[in-house]
Amino acid sequence: MYHGVAQTWPHMMWGGMWFWPLVIAGVAYLLWMSYRPRTRRIRPENPVEVARMRLARGEITPEEFERIKKAIEQSRAQGGGQPD
Repeated sequence: MYHGVAQTWPHMMWGGMWFWPLVIAGVAYLLWMSYRPRTRRIRPENPVEVARMRLARGEITPEEFERIKKAIEQSRAQGGGQPD
């Protein structure tokens, strides 16, 4: 049997057909990863800061923030909670 170019060209064609799109996709992915904004979640340990961040995100109203802040301050005054 003859195992020359006549039997291997379909495999080379399909392999070559996927080579450049994969290279382009890989380069595009690397560029996207390098230029996307890097966000890092900050986890404050201070409960008032947690409430302040929730207020800034609109998760709670200013009235709820003041109520939470007052409750935290009262808890600290009674000896519970974390110091600032």
